[in-house]
Amino acid sequence: MIQNIKAFLKPYNEDYSGNMHPQCKFPARYKFIKSLIANSEKVFKDVNCRRYEEWASLLRPRGMTLIYASGYLNNPASMFGHTFIRLDRKEKTIETDLLSYVINYAANPTTYNAFLYAILGLTGGFEGKFSTLPYYLKVKEYGSMENRDLWEYQLDVNNEQLDYVLRHIWELGSTHFNYYYIDENCSYHILSLIQIANPNIDFREYFSIYTVPQDTIKYILSQNIVKNITYRPSLKSEIQNYVKSVSPSELEIASGIARSRTELNIPKKYYKLSEERKAVVLDMASSLLRFYRGYGLPEEEENEVSKIEKSILSIRSKIDYKPEKSVKEPPSPPHESHGPAMLSLSAGLGSNGSFEGIELKPVLHDIVSPEDGYEPLTQIDMLKMGLRFNNKYQKVFIDNFEFISIISIAEMNRWLKKLSWNLTLGSFADYRKGVKDLNYLDFLLKGGPGISMSSHLLDRETFFLFWQSQIKTDLEPYFQFSSGLSAGNLIKIKKIAHILISYNIYKNIFSTFHSESITQDINYEMALHISQKNDLRIRARVSDFDYFEGLISLLLFF
Repeated sequence: MIQNIKAFLKPYNEDYSGNMHPQCKFPARYKFIKSLIANSEKVFKDVNCRRYEEWASLLRPRGMTLIYASGYLNNPASMFGHTFIRLDRKEKTIETDLLSYVINYAANPTTYNAFLYAILGLTGGFEGKFSTLPYYLKVKEYGSMENRDLWEYQLDVNNEQLDYVLRHIWELGSTHFNYYYIDENCSYHILSLIQIANPNIDFREYFSIYTVPQDTIKYILSQNIVKNITYRPSLKSEIQNYVKSVSPSELEIASGIARSRTELNIPKKYYKLSEERKAVVLDMASSLLRFYRGYGLPEEEENEVSKIEKSILSIRSKIDYKPEKSVKEPPSPPHESHGPAMLSLSAGLGSNGSFEGIELKPVLHDIVSPEDGYEPLTQIDMLKMGLRFNNKYQKVFIDNFEFISIISIAEMNRWLKKLSWNLTLGSFADYRKGVKDLNYLDFLLKGGPGISMSSHLLDRETFFLFWQSQIKTDLEPYFQFSSGLSAGNLIKIKKIAHILISYNIYKNIFSTFHSESITQDINYEMALHISQKNDLRIRARVSDFDYFEGLISLLLFF
């Protein structure tokens, strides 16, 4: 404190040897110390902080909004979702929201390899920095390029609170923190900005172990400082809404127009449509064009896409028809999601007798969990560990340790052709092997691309087929490389249950010991969603038709 006061009392120098005066470099600290000293205006002489004043004038905040961007599994840095702050401009409208500036905290990754990112992200191997940029750039990045929905939580703050936040952001501009994927991540540091505006909020005790974006949203809502919630759909979500209003034939026409390459190509079927339906098809084709081709393209390709886009809009402008605004039913918001951590207690019977088990994971969501607040047909689990007590052997086994398990199922349809994929890294018990030591544990890396499609007879039935390869080893050691197929069906029954049935078959390609040339297993899992915090799971597995097990589990999300 004394050193700070001495620094703030230093005489002002216009140049200040290339550095800012301490009052200008630490404006939030200066304001706080002044508030603690009686008659501070007589003690301190405010200096002219021109650079800070110009920066603050550019932002001109009227309010503050917490933004949540949904998860994006194709980028390891964004799998859990992301939060950042928007400083709302004084003249607030929908347009000025886009022109407002956002305060973003993110890792500066040195790799985008999913495995290396997980290792470095967990151990603080990246630098995390704050940045300031216009909101429309983030909307373009998240909503149009990465197809991530945005949820906006407008916070209740006054001018004095905003002034403190601005001053603190300025102080943070030149520094960095070690970025930790699980705890001291984007959401953790964004909460620190909200705490500057609301010192009575002490989030650090609440998020002492891990910090998940959805949980920070729930926490902020519990503090009663949210005035309004707004949903901003991604380009993909808008197109999904369009699809509901067109026929299969119209969708085919719109898709054909949008897939034009160097010149605008309009299918003959288009000319048979009424003027109203032509307008709807052209509106959809314009959105599909950008969805297919994207943004941030090389100059030559961008000119090509812009030319086609202008041609579509030119034809559309000649049709005097304004379609009625359809009501977009937003997905479940992030604050309705189940807790990221899970504790499971189970009991079962297998080829080796009866057993009881316990399983724990810190984050986040598996593919048969309740979907509210999460991207449907996705899974991202990290650091899940299970123990099992076998009554026959009177021994505790390590049943599994999943370092990371990711599943991304993309439903193929008339307008969307995208591959699914999955990745698993961990160790899993093979109870057909020796049980006297840890040799029953297989260390496994597996994954691969796939295709899927859905029907809607009950609610949603998703059929998938993956081509998977796997590397397996143990402590013997032995090494095995195999490849094969995984086929199955994931059935969603409203908000009541999920049922997953899968069949896996692998061909042994290389092995350091003699093993079966073909291995296969059948898996069944039913998840009954008792409440937002509880699941009842029934699972069964048959491996190579010489080992079976079934169990029932009670899950607690927290």
